[in-house]
Amino acid sequence: MEDKYLESLLTRLKLDLNDEEIQWVKTAFDGYHPQIEELMSLDLSGDEVGTAFLSLKKS
Repeated sequence: MEDKYLESLLTRLKLDLNDEEIQWVKTAFDGYHPQIEELMSLDLSGDEVGTAFLSLKKS
């Protein structure tokens, strides 16, 4: 996550985080970013919604 977006988010949430806490937020976002991208790409009107996160069972 770019610093300008994180700063905007923290301002909107009225959070005052120290540098270590900001790094934790960035790390968490980076870890979930691929799943967020996949979720955003789904056709929410189709059958993908119910099975999108069953990829762990796919071989």
